[in-house]
Amino acid sequence: MFLVMAAILVSLLVLVGTFGRGFSDNRKDLAEKEAKNLAEQLVAGGLKFSEPKIIGARTPASVGNSELQGLEESIRVMGLQGQLGLDPWGRPFRFYISQSSGGEPFGVAVYSAGPDGEFQTAVDGETQPRTQSFVQGDDYGVFRAVH
Repeated sequence: MFLVMAAILVSLLVLVGTFGRGFSDNRKDLAEKEAKNLAEQLVAGGLKFSEPKIIGARTPASVGNSELQGLEESIRVMGLQGQLGLDPWGRPFRFYISQSSGGEPFGVAVYSAGPDGEFQTAVDGETQPRTQSFVQGDDYGVFRAVH
């Protein structure tokens, strides 16, 4: 009887562990997709603001500019770094807009602290992202270069 109960318990633990991993993996995929979406919106200069910023008679989302102009509009409205949106774990994404030594933006990084809630990715003027491999630890994110 004890062996039967132990076998059932082990089976349940395996089932729960498999389901839990699948759910966790799903949130990781969601974090990467949402980071990519937010990066695209920053490049387009078209984030939806709680109080729309008007350019002429249109909001930034409707302005048909180049990627560089779109990113410059995002910088004007939001700055070079900050927080936006929520990741699948309920915490804000961070963003950072990388600039050349001449001050021209060349890309944007959007990243999440991941499941543990602690940022292992250090991003600042000295360690600004330049490629997709900027994330560290269990953080999730994307780097979007401006063309």
